[in-house]
This record gives sequence, C-alpha cells and structure tokens, in this order.
Amino acid sequence: MMMMVSSPQNTFLTSSSGLNVNGTISGLMAVERQPINQLQTRISQTRQRQTAAQNLKSRTQTLQTAINKLTGASVLDGNIFQSKQAASSLSDNVTVTAGDAAAIQSFKVQVNQLATATQASSTNNLGQFLSGTSNLSDYKNSVFSTGDFTVLVNGVASKISVNGTTDKVDDVLGRLNAIGGVSASIDAQGRLNIGAAVGTNLQLGATGDTANFLKLAKLDTAVRNTTTGAFTGGQSLTTLDASKDVSTAASGLNTLVTAGSQFKIGKATFNSTGKSLADLVSTINQTPDAGVTASINSSSGKLELTSRTTGNTAIYLEDLSGGNFLQATGLIGPGGSTVASQTMGTNASFSLNGSTDLIYSTSNTVNETVSGLTGVTLELKKADTTPTSLVSINITRNETALKDALNTMLTQLNDLVGTIDTTTNSRTGTLGANNSMRAFRNQLRNSLNGTITGVSGFTSLGDLGITTGSVGGSAGGTTGSPKFQLNATKLSAALLSNPQGVQDALTGTNGLLTALKKQVNESLSTGSISTGNIGLFQALDDGFNAQVTRMNASITTKNALLVRKEATLRRQFTTSETLVGQYQSQGAAVSSLANSLG
Repeated sequence: MMMMVSSPQNTFLTSSSGLNVNGTISGLMAVERQPINQLQTRISQTRQRQTAAQNLKSRTQTLQTAINKLTGASVLDGNIFQSKQAASSLSDNVTVTAGDAAAIQSFKVQVNQLATATQASSTNNLGQFLSGTSNLSDYKNSVFSTGDFTVLVNGVASKISVNGTTDKVDDVLGRLNAIGGVSASIDAQGRLNIGAAVGTNLQLGATGDTANFLKLAKLDTAVRNTTTGAFTGGQSLTTLDASKDVSTAASGLNTLVTAGSQFKIGKATFNSTGKSLADLVSTINQTPDAGVTASINSSSGKLELTSRTTGNTAIYLEDLSGGNFLQATGLIGPGGSTVASQTMGTNASFSLNGSTDLIYSTSNTVNETVSGLTGVTLELKKADTTPTSLVSINITRNETALKDALNTMLTQLNDLVGTIDTTTNSRTGTLGANNSMRAFRNQLRNSLNGTITGVSGFTSLGDLGITTGSVGGSAGGTTGSPKFQLNATKLSAALLSNPQGVQDALTGTNGLLTALKKQVNESLSTGSISTGNIGLFQALDDGFNAQVTRMNASITTKNALLVRKEATLRRQFTTSETLVGQYQSQGAAVSSLANSLG
C-alpha cells in the first residue's frame, strides 16, 4: 500500500517546506549583525573616553586661569606679588586704595575742606505767581483736589471745603478768614499764609481730610512763626506748566522764550524749538557735554543746574544769536551776567603728616598727581580740622591676595592631578592606562618639584612654604599623587626676607610656575598637523573623532553587505521553496494515481 503525502496544516509555517522563512532569515541576519553591534558598543565607549578627556581639559583650563592670576597674564590680573592693601583709621573722614606701585608706608591725612560742585539757579521765579483772583486750576504743577481740610483753633475744628475746578484762591481764603481768630492771605511770592494771634493754639490738618490743599501749598510741613503766629507755605504757587512749549503762553513762563532759541551749556548746544521746559531738562541731563544735571525746583519755582564735576569752576552759559532761553529762565542775569545765578563750587584741601601747607584738589578723589603719593588714591569724605581728626593711613603688602591665589592654584592642580589618577587607573579608569595623560600628570608635578636656580635663599618650593610630596606616593591613606599644600606662615617669612625673590622663584624666567604654565599652555594649544602645534587635548579629541569616523564608515560598509546578503538568502529560500512546492505537487499526483489504480 502506498503512503499518503498530506499538505502542511500548521498556520505558522509560511513556506511549502513548513519553515518560518522570515524568522529563519532574521536569525541568520542577527548572527551576521554581531560585528556591527560590537562596533556600535565600541563607539559608545570611545565617546565616553572622549567625554572623560574633555572633562580633564576643562579642569586644565581652570588651572590655567588660576596660574594666570599669579603670573599676571593680562593687565586685569595685575602683579599679585606687588599687590598692596590700605587701611584708614577713620574711614568716615578718608578712605584709601593702593595700587601695585604704592610703597609700603604709613602717613597721616587731615581734611580741611571738601570739594563741592558749582550750582546755578534762576535769579527769578520761572512762572507768574498766583494771586487772590487766580483760579486754583491755574496751578499746573499739580491739581488741587475737591474735598475738605481741617483747621483747629484752640481745639475747635472747622472744615474748609475746596473745589479744585471752580474755586479761586480768594474763595478758599475767604472761608479761612471766616473762622474766628484766623487770618489767611497769599503773599507776593505766591505763598499761602494761615495765622492766628500769638498764644492761640492753631493747628492745620487732621486725619480724614480729603482735600490736598495744605499739602500742595506745603502748609502741612510748615513751622509756625512764633513772632507772627502764622504758618507760611513752603512753596510758591505759580502758573508754570513745564509740559508746554516754552515759546507759548501755555507754558506760564514769566518771560516767554523766543521761538527757535539756541543756547549753550558747557560744550553742548541746545535748541528750544517745540520743546517744553521738561523736555529741555531731560535733554540736558542726557547730554554729557553739557557737564551738568538740570532740574526744576517745584518749591522755589526755579531752574537749577549742578555741575557734574566738583571744584571752583563756573558753568559755561551762553544764549546764541537771537535766543533768550537762559535769560528767560534767569540763568543769565541782568546785564548779561553768566555768573550772577551761580554759586561757585569749592576745591578740596587737605594736609599730610601735620603739615601746615595745604594741598588742593578740584575733586574729593585725590590721586598721585595731586598728592605725590605714587599708586595711592585718597577719597576725602568729611572735613574735620580738630586734633583728633588726623587720619592714619597704613599701606602694607597684600599677602592675603597672594595666599588666596596660591591656594586656589594648588587646589585646582590637586583636583586635576587627582582626576587624572582616577581616570587613567588601568583597572577602573575611563581612559585606562592612557600613557599621554599619565605623562602630562607627571610633567605637571615635575614642574613644581624642580630646583629653583638663581634666587638667593630659595632652592625649592619647600623654601616658600609649598610642600609637594613624591610622585606616585600616598597621602591621607589613599593611593595616588599626594596633594600640594601651602604653609602660610612659611610663605610670610619668605616674603619678609626676600619678596622679590619669592616672585622670581615662582614667576621669573626660570620660575617654577613659569614651567608649570608652559606645560599647561602646551597641553591646551590648538592648531593643525601642518602647523605642528597640536596640544595634548586636541590630539586626544582628534584621535577619538577619527576612531569614531572609521568605525561609522565600517558600519556603513557592513550594513550594505548585510542588505545584499539578506537579499541573497531570500532568493535562495524562494528557489528552494519553489522546488519543494514542485516536489510536493508531483508527490500528490503520484499519490492520486496510486489511489485510483488501487
């Protein structure tokens, strides 16, 4: 009896032979992809090493900054070995700063007079004074509100109503004068007066007042005259409107400014065309060449200028052809006087070491060109000629700044060396036993472990108070390079005995910090193969990038090969499956024939 050949019934079989073709091909390709996976892992590891090297570069740059502070790499760094510190025994009177060039010294200062700035103020009020017949609304500096205020006579309160829109000055004065014993008026300077007989208890204002009348007239802060019994407002009320064009009546100026007036203040020229007083004040303040600050004094109703510099120097004022702004505002007085409005500033004067000969300065900041004290700047703060006001000034070497800078540099060096030790550990370090980085570590330490030559009394860093230990030794119970440390007391002794020698030993031509700086700078140098000045860190970075580039290229090539290989496998499986299918068809035909013959 012939055997029957049955058709595959398993739905998971995707071929005539019953094989899972896709799964089989995927499995074969996964094996073929292993070299690519390994390359990708190596790329990740290379990037980690590159990051570790970049971290060491960053720490080296930090060390470079600390070294530059000591070696005076820039003007901003200065010469820290010559750095001075200055102290004043009476800082309320004089403060002092000392530059590198200052001599170590002590002296005494006494301030006789401070420098002040020249000031100019209008010789007349800018606006027209309010009179009794003036409306309250004519006052443009502010707005009188509608409400009431309180007047108390011998403890009896009277409420005075004010309508800021419709009332005239006389309306309010009439209500005040209607209070028994009270006399109110406005004087020729536009100031409000409220009084009562001497001996009468008169008080102005109370909580709950809703009108701002007393405040705007500055009667709320006025002091009662003990002779007349009157309160006089601290402000003249005028028609001045600083927001309006100075050439128009709306400005309320006593004297209108001729349209298109030009004038000079200091070295600057101004034009009044279309400008309000407030505009011109703002422009003056924004113009450095004017050399002054300008303001409108609302209490006095005058335009004021203050020189930006101190000293007995006049402010230059000039109305240019046809203009009258400075005359109209009273800064140029009658007869064209440009100084009638000015109160001249004063020059500072002081003495040194009890001398009766005074030294004069246009500024309260006194430098060496005035005092003759090289590198010393005095700031005069208060004039005082009493015997106890002699100020003692002491200028000493700023050892603190040097010690702090050295400690910072040593801390950064210790950090870098320690991180290199960790990173290049042959068993656990990210960079492994990287010979170039280890060599750099040794160069750093050897730079400071060298012998000092040509400096009397100093042969090594130990003589300056800096201890180094030995390369590869241990410190604090941990394996690795021992830390550099500074003995501040020993450094102070070295500075006392030979300050220039300390500087030469560290930063001179053959100085140990000079050697260290050279190693650090070379490691951080950048360039190209053609220039030949590629530093350690660029070389490492370039090397890592080259490795990654080569591995990525290899991955690209292998991926292309895998694509072709997979296509070949699929063709082979397709051919095999076709043959299997043919054999199965033939088998089915034979089986069918056998069954029919049986």
